[in-house]
Amino acid sequence: MEFKGLEKQLRATAKAFMAFKAEFGCGKSGEELLKPFFRSLEEDLGAFETEFDFLIGKDTVNIDGKSFGAYAEAGDTIIFDVSVKYDGRWSDVCRTFFVREMNNLQKSAYKLINSTILAGKTALENGTEAEKIYEAVNACYEKSGKTLVHHAGHLIGKTPIAEPRFIAGEKRRVQSGNVYAIESGLYDGFGIRLENDFYVGESGAEDLFDDFMPLGDPESYIIGK
Repeated sequence: MEFKGLEKQLRATAKAFMAFKAEFGCGKSGEELLKPFFRSLEEDLGAFETEFDFLIGKDTVNIDGKSFGAYAEAGDTIIFDVSVKYDGRWSDVCRTFFVREMNNLQKSAYKLINSTILAGKTALENGTEAEKIYEAVNACYEKSGKTLVHHAGHLIGKTPIAEPRFIAGEKRRVQSGNVYAIESGLYDGFGIRLENDFYVGESGAEDLFDDFMPLGDPESYIIGK
């Protein structure tokens, strides 16, 4: 897979996230909130396909789904996990947004989840068994008495989620030249999920999305101020 072919759609996805953020309003339904995102994608990419989860407030603990008809309120989190197929290649990234404010519990959870993404990146090397990526991510949670309730990522191939997934017991190995997602989240009272795509080369993993939308500044994901 030629990883540089993902740059256009990842850049377009980041721009579309920014359009979503700029036009966000608490009085809008889930369907209305999504319009700026998809309008921006169409402007930049023309023809594309998507698969996505869009979860608002209490729905974020469900992990998967779409909060159509729901309305965001101050203090809610919004999980926006989107895969884009463009020019025959898929990407898969996720950001969580915070409506009007980010409380201390949300800040703590976000910081923990971000640390797990970094741990997964460090473990993501050519020849590493897939379960080792899961173990690296989950070890961060275990230090806080928590656990990851779904996979820690997966290969991105002809489908947005391809095998192997990063789960316990998965012995298939990471291979250089491929793109993998590292995906991590907590869902306890509210949900937060983060996900970036990584190209694996002989010298390790290169983050393909963080330059477009850095995870290190959680305040930048507060919307509707």
